[in-house]
Amino acid sequence: MQYKEKNKKYIHYQIFIAMVLLFLLFCGGIGILTGEKQFSEMENRYLTSFSVPHLAEILDGKAQEQLEQALEDQFPWRDACVQISVSLKRLLGAKDAGGVYFGKDGHLIEKKLSSQLPYERYARNRKFITAAMEELHQQGDEAGWTLVLVPFPGSIDADLLPAGAREFDEAGYREQAAGAEEPDQKQAAAAGAEKELDLYAQFREKREAGKRLYFATDHHYNASGAWEAAQALREMFHLPEKKQEDFGMEQVTDAFYGTLYSKAPLPEIRPDSISIPTKLPELSVEIDGKPVDAGAEPDGGAAGAAAEAGEAAEPGGKAAGAEAEAGGHRLWQIYDMEKLRTKDKYAVYFGGNYGKVVIRKKASAKPSARRSGMHSGKARRICVIKDSYANSCVPYLFDTESFPDEVAELTMIDLRYFNDSFQELAAQEQYDEILVFYEMSNFIEADYFNKLLG
Repeated sequence: MQYKEKNKKYIHYQIFIAMVLLFLLFCGGIGILTGEKQFSEMENRYLTSFSVPHLAEILDGKAQEQLEQALEDQFPWRDACVQISVSLKRLLGAKDAGGVYFGKDGHLIEKKLSSQLPYERYARNRKFITAAMEELHQQGDEAGWTLVLVPFPGSIDADLLPAGAREFDEAGYREQAAGAEEPDQKQAAAAGAEKELDLYAQFREKREAGKRLYFATDHHYNASGAWEAAQALREMFHLPEKKQEDFGMEQVTDAFYGTLYSKAPLPEIRPDSISIPTKLPELSVEIDGKPVDAGAEPDGGAAGAAAEAGEAAEPGGKAAGAEAEAGGHRLWQIYDMEKLRTKDKYAVYFGGNYGKVVIRKKASAKPSARRSGMHSGKARRICVIKDSYANSCVPYLFDTESFPDEVAELTMIDLRYFNDSFQELAAQEQYDEILVFYEMSNFIEADYFNKLLG
């Protein structure tokens, strides 16, 4: 009797192992037939591929880690499985999945806790900015520095968070930083050497009035949010008062599923639309030291360009957001319309993020050759140390008209990909104004502001 029971268990084990092996063989067969995926449109990242490990990688455990990651990345129907998993979590009452809250009215909101974004890191990065400014000023540079922190979406859209959801205390961080400033720092700010443009109250006011400033499926602000930030900058620079409609807004897509949807792809979530300003002056663009080919205006303006992109062949190359080569890059105005064919449609602005992007207005007053302040009477040259939030905001700083104090040249520096000396660049270029432009949580998470020194 005992022998029969043991034999029965042994047969069950054999059946289980056989089923597992058959499943793995089936998945492997599907993988061979479909081929390895190099890039995930859903996640906007490169996937780990299967490769022959070296002996050193086997000994230190890296080969096992790579194999596990490759099995996860190359699993057949991976995107569908993730969607099913997220949907089940929500049905079971979960508030979030993949670091994303299931918000109200079809909104997805990134989950960022104080444990992930401690105040100490926020204070540290602010000190790096101050130290960089002081180092440049010691060399005789007189550029005015302004810190621009776009509010975190979860702080502004708090009314859309599920019950009991928590985010880091952005308002508390801002208040604590203001109270912790040393007297000499406050004096410097008052003198115009270093300022902070506080967008928090402005964004809260607009949200309370019912305005939606952020995408429902992405971590960026939408065209309304970008305009709010641009309005504040235009006022600070004393540029002519305008309405957003004056920039010829045109919708270029209504099928944008952003990064938050990639992490929590619920089937009922509706896509966002993207609108861009098209009434801009003639601009030249230089990416990482290489002039960019500017395409002729297509029939139908932005809508025509978007339609042409929809019929174009699938673009290759690196993912938007990765460090990319500018060679062969083609823009219409400042827009890469072919990005509208990819999942990362926000990369329509400039084609993504690069170390250094220089935008020049072709017909403008003569740019200032030396420092002369906010009211120089000469065209202004600005440097923006930034994250991707700046990409959709800076177009509004360029006016079709020419006038004293206009923005004639704007250089964007993304420290993630910029590996030259910022101090040498700033000393050589003699910018009139330097902006540090980041979304709040990105600013806290950044671990590269030391690159501004030395």
